[in-house]
Amino acid sequence: MNDGVRQDARDTQAFGTEIHKAKNQNVFHATIHAIEGLRELALEKSARRELAAIVTASLLLVYWPGVYSFTLFVLCFVLLAMESLNSAIEAVCDHVTPELHPAMKKAKDLGAAAIFILCLLMGLVLALFLVERLTAIKAL
Repeated sequence: MNDGVRQDARDTQAFGTEIHKAKNQNVFHATIHAIEGLRELALEKSARRELAAIVTASLLLVYWPGVYSFTLFVLCFVLLAMESLNSAIEAVCDHVTPELHPAMKKAKDLGAAAIFILCLLMGLVLALFLVERLTAIKAL
C-alpha cells in the first residue's frame, strides 16, 4: 500500500469520526446549528415572503380566530419548514455538480413540487376562510 492510499484512508477515518461526533452532540449544539440554519434560511428571498405570510396569518388568527385561520397559521410554518428542506436539497445538488444533471433536476423539481402542493393546500384553506367570513358578513 503506498503512502497516498494510507493518507486517504486516514483522512476518511478522521472525517468519519468528525461526522460521528457531530451526530452525538448535545441539545445545546443542535440548537446552535438550528439557529445557523435559520440565518441561512433568512437569506432566501422565498423565506422572507413566507415570513410575511406568517405575519399575515397571525393577524388573521388574532382578528378572526377560527379553524381556518389557525390552519393557515400552522400551514405557513409548515411551508417555511418545507422551504428550508427545499433549499437544503438545492444546496446539496449545486455542491455535487454545478452542471445540469437529470438526477439533480429531478431532485430540485420534486422539492419545488412539494412547495407547490403545499401552496395549493394553503390556497384552498384561504378560500374556505374567505367563504366563512363572507357568509358571516352576509348573516349580519
